[in-house]
Amino acid sequence: MKDGEITGLLFEVLAESQLIQPRFCTIFDRHFALVKCRKDDPSLVERFEIYGRGHGAGNAFSELNDPAEQERRFRLQVEKGGEEMPREVDMDYVARWAHGMPPTAGEGIGIDRLTIAVY
Repeated sequence: MKDGEITGLLFEVLAESQLIQPRFCTIFDRHFALVKCRKDDPSLVERFEIYGRGHGAGNAFSELNDPAEQERRFRLQVEKGGEEMPREVDMDYVARWAHGMPPTAGEGIGIDRLTIAVY
């Protein structure tokens, strides 16, 4: 397990349940495969998540749109192995990004997660 994964696990186990009032968490290590790195600190990613009542209510990030970096990260995941990791690099996905992917970002917030965080 890498430092970022350990930090994430510690956050989930020790801190997440303590975030009762709504909070935006904005500092995340770069172990997220599809997220663009921050320009001011490449060890971190452009991601935030809102928490409330001890649960995450929404996840948002800037999509990694560099095909070479995406392929490199996918290869690292395959090498790492494990049940939850991909068994091979999705070269179709990488090839589509090579044709040009504009800067994009998104935020996912489900009614179920929002209800848990608010009520």
